[in-house]
Amino acid sequence: MPQRKRKKEKDKKDKAKRPKKGRKKRFKLDVEAVSKEIGEEIVRRLGLDLIEITANDILDIIENIVSEIAENRVTKPSNKSIIKRILASKDNFRKAVAVRLFELKQENLTLEQLEFIVSYAPELAGKATPVLYKIAKKYNAEYVISSLQTLWNKYGKRTPLRCPRCGFYSVTPDLTCMVCGAILDEEEIRKSINLIEKLREFSRHAPTPLLREIYQAGFVILNDEIHPPSTAPRKGFRVELHLKPNERVIIINELKARDEL
Repeated sequence: MPQRKRKKEKDKKDKAKRPKKGRKKRFKLDVEAVSKEIGEEIVRRLGLDLIEITANDILDIIENIVSEIAENRVTKPSNKSIIKRILASKDNFRKAVAVRLFELKQENLTLEQLEFIVSYAPELAGKATPVLYKIAKKYNAEYVISSLQTLWNKYGKRTPLRCPRCGFYSVTPDLTCMVCGAILDEEEIRKSINLIEKLREFSRHAPTPLLREIYQAGFVILNDEIHPPSTAPRKGFRVELHLKPNERVIIINELKARDEL
């Protein structure tokens, strides 16, 4: 019995000496120091110096990545391995840099910085189109404006009505453009949507009661198409366009052709 007891005690001691499974080795990493050490190389290898970004501008972005890498490692990561990890996901890193660039510079962006934001942070660029459009106009960068039009339609506050001055679908019901800031009048809208042709097309196919309604009301409702007042959506985008004599005559002539006037 005493021998068996001594064996049990020995087994307990041996078990206590063994490291527990899953236990991570501890190491201390100075995240700020490491980030400063690798910052210049990251800037150089990603070409960020070409858009006037310094290591100090993005130090906190690097620190966040270094900290995340360290938390998921059992052994202390080398500077080389950290740089390799960052370069492996360079597009995500550039996206974070593009967001930071916009925060730092905004209306003082260079053309190269503007191009960088549009390329690597498209969602931000789409939402920030009113700011970025003005910068692109300053540089006469039509190719950037074309990209912004696509991004605005996807990520911005697109409306059914295209601005005749800047070309963006960004005209509000009070005829103000959200992108270029233009305050439009009804005549500009008439010309931009070719209202005369729309009325002709509508009058050829519309039921007689709807034609009569437009004739009596003297106006149409515009969103993505023209509507008589009774069929226009009650909510959402609506612009009321009062018909001029040369526009009303299109409705009148169609009613006369149907022997309704």
